[in-house]
Amino acid sequence: MEIRTTLEDIAREYGIEVRTLHNALYDAYLTAQIFQRILWQISKFGYSTVNDLIYLAKKGGDN
Repeated sequence: MEIRTTLEDIAREYGIEVRTLHNALYDAYLTAQIFQRILWQISKFGYSTVNDLIYLAKKGGDN
């Protein structure tokens, strides 16, 4: 199974409309939109602070 990891693929997975690509400002906008949706998802599990994000980043894929 191939996992698609382009900015466009990830944005569309989160339901974000992609109007253009490879434009620094718009790519940054898409990245921010994706980040906001990820924050919303992890908040459901009780993570809500920067320290929580650092913890999750260090934890990686461990369960």
